Amino acid sequence: ATQFPFELTLATPGNGNLSLKGQAGPLNQTDMQKTPVNASLEAKSLDLAATGFVEPASGIAGVVDFSGTLDSDGKKVTTKGTATAHKLQLVPGGSPAGQPVQLAYQTDYQLAGQNGVLQQGDVRVGKALAQLTGTYKTAGETTSLQMKLKGNNMPATDISSLLPALGVILPAGAALKEGTLNMDLGISGPVDRLVTSGPINLANAKMTGFDLGSKMKVLSMFAGIPNGSDTLIQTLASDLRLGTEGIRADNFSMILPSIGSLSGN
Repeated sequence: ATQFPFELTLATPGNGNLSLKGQAGPLNQTDMQKTPVNASLEAKSLDLAATGFVEPASGIAGVVDFSGTLDSDGKKVTTKGTATAHKLQLVPGGSPAGQPVQLAYQTDYQLAGQNGVLQQGDVRVGKALAQLTGTYKTAGETTSLQMKLKGNNMPATDISSLLPALGVILPAGAALKEGTLNMDLGISGPVDRLVTSGPINLANAKMTGFDLGSKMKVLSMFAGIPNGSDTLIQTLASDLRLGTEGIRADNFSMILPSIGSLSGN
């Protein structure tokens, strides 16, 4: 009938652990989730795939460290904190990201409607920063999202380490150096069938370890295309669509100063 302290610790698959401690009560006798709670949550080496917290069909995987707080008045739950994901994978068939991805967030969740609003979602990969905002709904069998991911003048070098997690693989030995990336992407649908779409623009980039001119030997003899160890990309722009069926690029436009331009779908 009164507020009381509690502490809970869990061992998770893959040598991870999770701890929750704080104050709860008075207990709601008819619906336990309406019991007021104020708590702090810490997680170490939480393997998303092994714990079963996400649907295997979503392709989402990685090992997460998390620190944050949870406050509930029995109607609305407010959580905020910072999560760092190692070896993050975001789509079926993707590969682990080359460096950690950090998310600092705050969200409000309505218990009655089983829906929430992500008010702050700062996503960092190295020095690249993007903002993730929107809504989510947990009613039904699968959580669904309706969100926006926007990033301006993000260093291409840092973003390239995230490409494998999205199922985008650069040619063997190639790496993006220099340049900036802008994007304005919508993310919608059930988490196991997410569709991500919107424009991206890569400017003044250099792809080292990949010489496109040498791949076009027949054309280069006629057009005088120079060979070298790098490929300079003045502009690469497209409307992307990433889904479970693959990646589609419409309104594709690329300008390579030493070779020419390429456009299409």
